[in-house]
Amino acid sequence: MHEGPGSGNFRFTPRGVFGAQATPTAPRIPARRKAVGGEVLSRIRKFLDLSNRHLPANVAYSLSTYDGVTAHEFTLGWLVWVPPDPQARAAEAYVPAELLRIQRFARARDCDYLLFDRDAPLSANFPFWEW
Repeated sequence: MHEGPGSGNFRFTPRGVFGAQATPTAPRIPARRKAVGGEVLSRIRKFLDLSNRHLPANVAYSLSTYDGVTAHEFTLGWLVWVPPDPQARAAEAYVPAELLRIQRFARARDCDYLLFDRDAPLSANFPFWEW
């Protein structure tokens, strides 16, 4: 058998003089990468999904400008990193009080990220703003 071009999901078996016949095979799955000591390098992380409205608009649109905040803006909202100790991080660099409260809540529930999403539901745990 000869391997054909492409992703490797087909093997080509010669079929007479005029061509080849494609027969599907199982896709190739790469081996897991392992760190020293046998631990898998990747890990699954949790995030808290909240409405954008749990932040005032001026805070939300300025998230990436605060020294104490690591945030990425996307079309419908923001992905914000939750530090291991949000209170200690806020003591080192400015974090808006509205965000700090949510970061502490998320970290207490082992969340590594906050997802502020325009379409996410409101939570009874936090105040919200109309914008």
